[in-house]
Amino acid sequence: MIVDLAFPMYKGLTILRYISEYVRLGYSKMLLLVDQEDLDLDKIHDDVRRILRTREISRLDERIFIGMLNFAGYSSRLIICIQGLGLTWYEKHNVEEHLVEALKALREHLNVNLNIEFKGDPKRIWYSLSKEVHHKLFRLLIQEKDKVNNLFKVQLTALKMLLSS
Repeated sequence: MIVDLAFPMYKGLTILRYISEYVRLGYSKMLLLVDQEDLDLDKIHDDVRRILRTREISRLDERIFIGMLNFAGYSSRLIICIQGLGLTWYEKHNVEEHLVEALKALREHLNVNLNIEFKGDPKRIWYSLSKEVHHKLFRLLIQEKDKVNNLFKVQLTALKMLLSS
């Protein structure tokens, strides 16, 4: 199995305008992680269909879409995972929302003084923390499988789908 990790210069759903390039390169399976930000999930689904110009995209749950893409004789299975928890006390919904909620759930085990409010912009909260706090949380998450399974459920579900196909 060949695996690539790409951090494209196009952010959000904009990368979908260029996804055919990856299909033509022979990628038979792709997982796209996209932050919800402040968008409505139904609008994201409509935008995915409009950009890809296909109805071959199914919505498995509110945050995972799956479909087959065909371009120039190549085909690829595409899984789109919309990151965010949709918690009302955050202004935007993104991977940092998951990380900040993990921090909140595990803060008593980190042995650091956190003087932060868990509301507003989770990206701003996350990047206001030191790299030391980030590393401590990541090390703790490795041990806390139940917390990871709960807080990163949508990403893990999408990854399992990618690996099982």
